[in-house]
Amino acid sequence: MVSTKASPATDTGYRIDPDLEPDLSHIETEDETPVDNVIAERQHRLLVEALYAGWNTEEPFVAMTNVGLFYGVKLPPLVPDMLLSMGVTPPPHLSDYTEKRNRAYFIWEYGKAPDLVIEVVSNFKGEELGEKLTKYASLGIEYYVVYDPLEEYGKPPLRAFVRHARGYTLLDEAVFPEIGLRLGMWYGTYQGIEGEWLRWFTADGELIVNAEELDDLLTQERALNKRTQAELLDQRKRAQQAQKRMEQERQKAEQERQKAEQERQKAEQERQRANDAEARAEALAAKLRALGIEP
Repeated sequence: MVSTKASPATDTGYRIDPDLEPDLSHIETEDETPVDNVIAERQHRLLVEALYAGWNTEEPFVAMTNVGLFYGVKLPPLVPDMLLSMGVTPPPHLSDYTEKRNRAYFIWEYGKAPDLVIEVVSNFKGEELGEKLTKYASLGIEYYVVYDPLEEYGKPPLRAFVRHARGYTLLDEAVFPEIGLRLGMWYGTYQGIEGEWLRWFTADGELIVNAEELDDLLTQERALNKRTQAELLDQRKRAQQAQKRMEQERQKAEQERQKAEQERQKAEQERQRANDAEARAEALAAKLRALGIEP
């Protein structure tokens, strides 16, 4: 059972009494139909993957791609290319997803509609600016984004809407302050394909890294740490060598000091012997004079 931060008494009104849960046995949560072309599939995955890999947020969320969005037991689901719902937590165990109610985004199970939905245009069949726009607004989804890389609907390729009254109003920028995110174009390589991709940015405009980029950053950090450790070891080795040289110089200076002290003592002894010899000579001379002999 999914959980949400809002209580059943104060949430959007979608949550139902657990004892009155609807029969979902007739609902197909997956039909094994290919979703889109390779580039579109990568774009969908990039949008979801980056949030889980690089978004630093304390609020729980779920981000899904090409998962059924069910808003009525007897109504066909919408299948947005990407949806983001804040303040909800998915079931934590893989075994939970054997239950049908956990295998798609059932609004009455999560207790709220998603906060943001993104559709990537491949052709006019998607009705991204037609029927889907109307339905997403009727479900109470706050933000709706249409990314049209081939400009099937003309310029601009990126359109972001905010819910107003019972419909949507076009935003000047794809900025979502209540969520703390924004969308923008980024040129680079993702999973071996170089080009322009739709990417998430923080409210401050910092790119939210995907799993590949996060691995690269961690690799660079490990290399930097390794290099720093090597530099520290080298500095320690040089310091030890310098200390050893200083100790050798100190010992050498001590030996020179001791040698100089020995020379001084030797000179003092020679001076003392000379003084003693002179004293003896004076004494002898005095004795001779006493005997009347001039030395």
